[in-house]
Amino acid sequence: MDVRNKHKSKPIIFDIYNPLLPKNIVFKISYKFLFYRFVIKYFENKTKS
Repeated sequence: MDVRNKHKSKPIIFDIYNPLLPKNIVFKISYKFLFYRFVIKYFENKTKS
């Protein structure tokens, strides 16, 4: 069973506090950073048009 697929369906707060993946913390932080940058850009474009 793929834990990652189960993991993706959980909310983002669950993802932050998930104790099973401590070695992926750097990846998770950078992933969230990119995700929030994308969201910010998306909303900036929405407010412009």
